[in-house]
Formats: sequence, C-alpha cells, structure tokens
Amino acid sequence: MNYKFHICLLTVSLTHLSLAQPVVSTLDSGKKNRIHFRAGVSIRKISADFSGTLSSSSNVPTISQLLNRQSGTGDVGLFQGGLGKVTYDDGFAGGDFGLANGGLASGDAQTVINTAAQVSATNRIAFGLNQAIQEVAFSTSDFTYNSTLSPQSGSLTISDDQTTAGAFFQLVFPLKEKDDRFLNALIGYSIYNTSHQGGAIPLGTARINETERTHTYTYDYLGPANPNTSSFPFDGTGSGGLIYDAALQIITISDLQGGVLDPRQSTSSNSTPFNFTGISRASLNVELHEIPIGLEWGKKYGKTNIALNGGGTINIVDYDLYSRTDWYQAGNPNPVFSQMYHDSDTPVKGGAYLGLNFTRPLNKKGTVYLEGHASYRWVDTITARAGETSVEIDASSWEGGLGIGIILD
Repeated sequence: MNYKFHICLLTVSLTHLSLAQPVVSTLDSGKKNRIHFRAGVSIRKISADFSGTLSSSSNVPTISQLLNRQSGTGDVGLFQGGLGKVTYDDGFAGGDFGLANGGLASGDAQTVINTAAQVSATNRIAFGLNQAIQEVAFSTSDFTYNSTLSPQSGSLTISDDQTTAGAFFQLVFPLKEKDDRFLNALIGYSIYNTSHQGGAIPLGTARINETERTHTYTYDYLGPANPNTSSFPFDGTGSGGLIYDAALQIITISDLQGGVLDPRQSTSSNSTPFNFTGISRASLNVELHEIPIGLEWGKKYGKTNIALNGGGTINIVDYDLYSRTDWYQAGNPNPVFSQMYHDSDTPVKGGAYLGLNFTRPLNKKGTVYLEGHASYRWVDTITARAGETSVEIDASSWEGGLGIGIILD
C-alpha cells in the first residue's frame, strides 16, 4: 500500500516538473512551424595589415618637389668687342672704349666689378709702360641635378587588430522537429565598425646630387681696381681698363709693346648630395555588413537547446583608406614635401561559418528565450591601396554573441 502511494506521488511530481520547465518549441500544437526572431550583440575581430612600397613612378616626387632648384646664369662667354656688354654674376665687361668715343675698336673695354677681391696680381709687366698687369676675374654658374631612388630593402608590415561589438539580427525558420531533435534554417544580418592606424612605414630614400658648374672669365687689367665704378681706357694717366684683345690693344696704344694676354675662360664643378627619406602613414575605417545563411541542427537538454550551426555568408565591406607620405631631408625634422591619397570601395566577398549556439527559455511558455552562440567566421581578404600604402583587410575571426529570441505567433 505504501509502495503504490510513493509510485503515484513520483509520477505526479515528474509530470509537474515537466510542465514547469518548458523548452523552446518550434511547433504550435503540431500544426505549423513558428518563425523565431533573434537580436543581440556579438563581438568579433577585424585585422588590417599595412605595408608601404615605392612601386609606382607616378607617386615618386620630382626633384623640384623635394629641393629648391637653382638655375644660374649659365655660360655667357667672354666679351669680344662692340658697344654691348657681357653681364656676369659679379660685374660686367664692355663696351669697347674706342667705339664708345666715336673711334675705332681699341681692344680695351669698360668694366664694373663687385668686389676688389676679384682683382689679383700677375707678376707680369706691360712692356714699354713698365706697369704691373693685374687680372680681374668674373664668374657665372649653372646647376644640373640627378636623383637616385632606393626603395626600402625588405618589407615592413604593421598590423592593427580591432575587436568590436556589433548588433546582430536573425530570422529562424523551423524545418523539422522530432522528439528532442530539431533542424532550423536561418538568415541573419550583422554590422561592425572598426578604425585602424598604420603607423610610420619607411618607404625608402631619395638622393639628389646638385652639380654646380662655375665658369670663370679672366681678363688682363691695367689701372686701379675700384669696385662698382667704371674704369677708363689706359691713357698713361694711371687709369685703366680690361684687355679683351691683346693684339688690338698693342696696335692702338703704341707705348704698350706687349706683356698682356687675351682673356681666358675656365670651368670647374662641385657636387653636393641631398638625402631624403619617405615615410608613409595610413588610417583605415571599415564597416562590415555580414549576411549569414545556414542551418542549425540540435538537441534538447531539459530547458536548454544546443545546436551545431553553419553555412555561408555574404560580406559587404565598406572601407575608406587614407594615406599620407612625408619626405624628410636629412637633418630636418619637418617634412619638405607631403602627398595625400584616398581610396574607398565597397567590395562584396563570400565566406563561411561554423559554430555552436544554445537557447534557454525566459518565460513559462518558452516564447521568449536567451540565445548565445560562438562561431568562426571566414571571409576572403580584401586588398586596398592608396598612394604608396597598401592594406590587407581580414575579417576572418572567432565571433561570439548573446541575445534574445522571440517565437512569433
């Protein structure tokens, strides 16, 4: 009698426990399947690998962009007579005194010199006059440039991984439920936003050689050297001028019986190197829109459903890449030239996912439930480039989320 009573009591207790612990059911009295709506927050990682290369000649700065180029006067030659003059960087020679005074060409010329340092002794004597001959030197210059570009040897990649939280939404369509097992189809949507910094990436060096050619024009000179004033033709009174034609000068002034020379010209060169380093910096903004389409197959364990889920994904990746390249001259902390670039696009990439999820009811009817999941999401990488900077965008990562599910009537 007592034994039968306990069996009856146990049966009632189990029946009561079963009624008090509903499970997430997708059936409505076995007549139709009811759609689930889930929403919550998930967390995943997006990676960006920045690198810089000097691969496009159109992005390499010109010499003029890195260095203030000098032009110079160039080779203007020697004064060879006439009423005109030849202008140098430090004075001028001409015109011929004889022609200027209405006479014949005299072989000597007017001149203006900028500094007395342009005049030097020669240790030669003007025969007949017994007067020391001096030299006056004028100069001009011109500049040529050539550059050598040396890309950075090896490769430097700067990675910036950002873990972000985003909203997710899912519609779950029950396909089959038998005993304690079920099969559902689902389609979802998730959105994630990240910002990445590329840091300073050395691109390489540019070496510019500036070659200055100095042209020197040397004339014999008689008389005092007074800077910034015109000298006069030699006339025996102590004043003097340039000799641009020694033979013509000797004929014109009979007292000058030799010792003077025709003008001379020479050229010398000097090269100065200038070194520059290119540094690239970049920033990247990514907005990932993911649409998973898949199945979940699971089993009921009391109030909890545990399911294996997987399928494919459609990934819409909206990105903006900003890049800046600064060129620094050696010894100068400030950039001498900068270039800005921007690239944006919205590529669509396929992917796949595989993971587990669980659900547990929050109300007695089991129509509102807690949903948690973890999965690995694989997405094909995306390459973006702006100027000298390229970046590999990798959205493949582990992902996990927590949300609320509602079984719709």
